[in-house]
Amino acid sequence: MKYIIGVDGGGTKTKFVLYDVMGIPLKTFQSGSCHLMQVSQNQARLTLYQGVQNLIKDLDISPQDLFISLGLAGYGNQVMKRELELVTASALSPYSYHLVSDAEIALYGALGGQDGIIVIAGTGSIAYAKVGQEILRAGGWGYFFGDEGSSYWIGQHLLELFSQQLDGRLEKTILHDYLWDKFQLNEPLDLIKYSNDHFVGHRSQVAQLAKDAAKLAKEGDPHMQDLFEKAGLELGRLVQALASHFPQGCPVSTVGGLWESKDILRQAFQTSLASKFQLQAPLQAPEYGAYLIAKDLI
Repeated sequence: MKYIIGVDGGGTKTKFVLYDVMGIPLKTFQSGSCHLMQVSQNQARLTLYQGVQNLIKDLDISPQDLFISLGLAGYGNQVMKRELELVTASALSPYSYHLVSDAEIALYGALGGQDGIIVIAGTGSIAYAKVGQEILRAGGWGYFFGDEGSSYWIGQHLLELFSQQLDGRLEKTILHDYLWDKFQLNEPLDLIKYSNDHFVGHRSQVAQLAKDAAKLAKEGDPHMQDLFEKAGLELGRLVQALASHFPQGCPVSTVGGLWESKDILRQAFQTSLASKFQLQAPLQAPEYGAYLIAKDLI
């Protein structure tokens, strides 16, 4: 085997990287999502096929010289798992490949293939741990009754706090005027129609409100500051749920857009960790994690 392609197929984009057998990146390509909750099976197949072909079209690479390692969003879902396997088999024939979830390649990339824990906080939230050859998880139950500490969770609580300020159950802060203007409301009950039009059935739009919450927290809104502190503690509980597997401690890494420039969140999260856990920045990107998984297989 001379080449490995690492594929990170997330909810918004799919990234392809061609590596030589020593892990040196030779070429990259990025396209739209192949997540089956976002696109059709045919579009997902086309995305994977075109991504691989884009990397190898100018190179003389035989099927025997290439191994493709993929981490795809949704592969942890048992209903979607079989569909993704069919899509991948159709897209990548005749090449050899290995398919896992996008979270698993993020785990390998962030920790360099070593044992430890990653906490992923984006639209949803979940923690994964690598203990030898075993992969464990905590959280990730979905937005309806889980995903505590995630962008969606923050956005949902922001709307809850805003509604309480609208009817007088909670003292008004800068949150009130900010969202009143942002949503262009004329009266409090307009929030119901606005929410139905913009948020019901649009999980990503609710999650986007976490950016507004972060802005208001930096400007001193006490409810938003408290919300991010609670989110950090909730994410810390994911590590606590996996802690028994690491009696001597382990590295803990954070992955996902919510962690970016959220000092209150990170501080609360770090405070919740026992001293035996060492918080570290991700060592490598998820697509490199896919390469590491491939190296263990070939």
